[in-house]
Amino acid sequence: MQTETTTNVNEFLELPYGDRQLVSFVPDAEVSSSPSKQPDWEGSVKKVKPSPKTAANVIADVGFSLLVPHALPASIVADYLVKQIVKAKNAKISKIHLLPKSWAKLLILPPGHPRPGVVFAGHPAEPKNYVPIADFHRYAFEHKFSEILSILMHLGAQKIEVRHLRGWGQDFSERLSVGIPRVAVGLNAGSSRNEQSTLLYEAELDGGQCVSLPTNLVWLPHESTWKQIVEGRTKFGLKTFSLNLQYQEDYGVNLGLKAEIEAAHLEVGGEFERHMSTTWEIRGTFGPSTL
Repeated sequence: MQTETTTNVNEFLELPYGDRQLVSFVPDAEVSSSPSKQPDWEGSVKKVKPSPKTAANVIADVGFSLLVPHALPASIVADYLVKQIVKAKNAKISKIHLLPKSWAKLLILPPGHPRPGVVFAGHPAEPKNYVPIADFHRYAFEHKFSEILSILMHLGAQKIEVRHLRGWGQDFSERLSVGIPRVAVGLNAGSSRNEQSTLLYEAELDGGQCVSLPTNLVWLPHESTWKQIVEGRTKFGLKTFSLNLQYQEDYGVNLGLKAEIEAAHLEVGGEFERHMSTTWEIRGTFGPSTL
């Protein structure tokens, strides 16, 4: 057994996104060195690969990496890897970290997870957050959408309109859980068909005069237009806003990755949501401020 680096869960989460993006969870019972005593998963672990005498061909073809306790016998590591990925010799997956199931309580996962054999992708801006591959794009877009809505409401928005420009549209928007009402598909009196068909969400609020920002923002630091809206409102009393919510990057979570995961006899965790480059326009007005 070849030992590479000693680490822990915090060090794992500090790895570059591409090096920790894909994970699956190992049931503790299958890797316990003793039936009466579970290993200390939260302590130090080592990333290891089986020796050439155990599962060299499988590992070379598939490229899995495994985080295991430093005291775990090599035979158990090899046996588990062979059971999990012997059918994946032709797969091209570059790296999937197999994490101890006990680590799930240290991460943020959807209810009911982790389930064995499901591959998860890390949130691109929130290291502890992992979601099944099938839901990755819907979840990431919804999270980004919810953050900008929260920002606008905290800044005192009185009216918010969301319009589809390209990419995911009405059908996709109906599957999102957001804090403003959806717009009926039918036409309002005096509206053109083209205008109404692009309106996805709208809301009217009181627009509090106390301007603030929500906590735990992860997308704002990467969005220059959002930051301009925040500065305009907090420093200069901005009264109207217009910005684009863009979701362009697929982060490598695409149909090719789905095929590779399924070829490895692992699961994506549901009906795969295919990526679409999407732009939604968000515009509206702010209420009076104390500036």
